[in-house]
Amino acid sequence: MLSYRVALPLSTVFLLLVAVFSTQHFASRWQTDGIALAPQLADQLETVGEIIWQDAQSSETDSVSWEGSHWVVAKPSGYPADRERVFALLESLVEMHLIEEKSRRPEDYGQLGLNDIHAPGSRSGLLRVIDDSGETLLEVLVGDRSTLRTGHFLRRPSSPQSWLGDREVALPPPESIGWLQSTIVDLPYSRVASLRIADELGGQWTLERDSVDEKNLRLVEQPEFMRLRYASALNRYGNLLQDLQLDGVEAAATQLTATQWQFDFNLYNGLMISATLYQDSVAPWLRLSFSSAEGASAEAVAEAEQMNARHSPWVYQLSHYVYDRFQFRLEDVLEPEPDEALEAEPH
Repeated sequence: MLSYRVALPLSTVFLLLVAVFSTQHFASRWQTDGIALAPQLADQLETVGEIIWQDAQSSETDSVSWEGSHWVVAKPSGYPADRERVFALLESLVEMHLIEEKSRRPEDYGQLGLNDIHAPGSRSGLLRVIDDSGETLLEVLVGDRSTLRTGHFLRRPSSPQSWLGDREVALPPPESIGWLQSTIVDLPYSRVASLRIADELGGQWTLERDSVDEKNLRLVEQPEFMRLRYASALNRYGNLLQDLQLDGVEAAATQLTATQWQFDFNLYNGLMISATLYQDSVAPWLRLSFSSAEGASAEAVAEAEQMNARHSPWVYQLSHYVYDRFQFRLEDVLEPEPDEALEAEPH
């Protein structure tokens, strides 16, 4: 068996040894086993009362605060925050370790996105976690994401030392709805007994079924010589309030244009839900109200009160895609009945 050896010039060997030594020296000098960003925060989570985020690029300040039973956002004031997003952020801060030292020189901060938030051209964000007595538990500047590793560049405003964290700070994406609780309402189809639909032109239709065991809704005002395109063609309208997501939210006093669509849901326990849709030049909007039918169960009465307290202060902005799902057109669900004479005619 033949073997080959490649003799490297001594100069090349020397350069390789220098490179290996430099890499090892760099790693030992700048990398650490991981220093906890906020070592005490895990024991202080029950005391967190507010989280504030200041964004240099948008010049916006967002915050969420604990209201005794749930998290709320500052804009619009008092609207429920998405607790899962809040928990994800706090978890990322508790588990964050600083694994690599970066520059201490202010002139280098711009390369990491870590200039002070008020500095011209800054793209950093200042994150503050405050307890329920007003004391700051954590204050940190969040810079760019690393392009080589998973993690954000970080720096405490009071320290010149910058770092690379071992994970990303779990902030809502800038293009998202932020901290808002995104689900407006989640009504399963199994609860829907009937649905009354009215459009802006005065058209009205009733969709119903006799019991929860009846799988499909039927159209009460079905025109003569027409039939459903398929048995479950109407069921999607019974699903309109299932996992319904918002694009934005405003206080209920917001002025809206004329009603475009009205959907009145009747549930098997006697709860009634009215969903009123509006369309302005910018976006579609939804207003919800809840009531209980005469003779409804005590559970339905209590649910109506609870849901009104939750939804009556707000109107919800919908995406155009979601709004389009509310459009009811007979041609979408009906087709002409086949001509029996033609079907019987031999081919």
